[in-house]
Amino acid sequence: MPILAPVTGRIMALNVVPGQHVKHGQPLATLLAGDTAQATTDEEKARAGLVMAQAAMARAQQVKQAGGAATRDVEAARAALVQAQAEERRAQDRLASFDDNAVAGGKLILRSPVDGVVSAVSMAPGQNVTDITAPLLSVEDLSEIWAVADVPEADVDQIHIGQSVSLTLPARDGVVLYGEIATVEPDLRPETRRLRAMIPLPNPDEDLHPNMFATVNIQLKQPPGLMVPQSALLMNNDNVTVFVETAPWTFKRRKVGISYDEGEDTRVLSGLSAGDRIVTRGGVLLNDD
Repeated sequence: MPILAPVTGRIMALNVVPGQHVKHGQPLATLLAGDTAQATTDEEKARAGLVMAQAAMARAQQVKQAGGAATRDVEAARAALVQAQAEERRAQDRLASFDDNAVAGGKLILRSPVDGVVSAVSMAPGQNVTDITAPLLSVEDLSEIWAVADVPEADVDQIHIGQSVSLTLPARDGVVLYGEIATVEPDLRPETRRLRAMIPLPNPDEDLHPNMFATVNIQLKQPPGLMVPQSALLMNNDNVTVFVETAPWTFKRRKVGISYDEGEDTRVLSGLSAGDRIVTRGGVLLNDD
């Protein structure tokens, strides 16, 4: 999350360094800003003017009640009071635009908007801030990391919000993370022809870091079919075969058609029927002569 200065000014103090953990509302830096000083002064002048207008109104009403003032004098005092009230509200709104970070002397304190880690600092004490659109520093909330899955164009119709996924990371050998798709971008990326699906992952220990590589496995609904373990499959003269039990302790080799992208289990497209008993392990030791 980039932190920007709301006004131009000069950096008086920098309280954090990259990698430092910060809390919500913690001071990050102090900026000396002429606009802040002007807003503070304007509010003080408006408050003083309001006090004087209130006192003048009270005197005009007392004099009128005593018979010593005309109605127009009271009306003039009332108009001056309304103007003073409007000026005080304007000055207060201007000062409030700096949140609660403006302090005496024209100083403005930049505070962290979230609990997180300072990921970048682009300022130093004494630096003049002239571009209020340029981030001065960044704070990242690492309590939750979002994984981004690039889904090929041919598979986008099978992706939807709420779908369960599992993730593996090259940097975390043996660790499997689980989550659900929270959002799906509506447009394909023109340069990759991929659709992005986002998965939030809790990260209380901050073991996950932005820009890490991951493999996302999305669980898709499969049509009804026969699945066999890959250990049951044998190659025979460029054909994929399995041994089918034809009688007790009698097996016969049979050619099957399979799908090649089903993970540990393989979908059988042809050659087997529901209820067929096959050898799932050690079939290479059998002889079908």
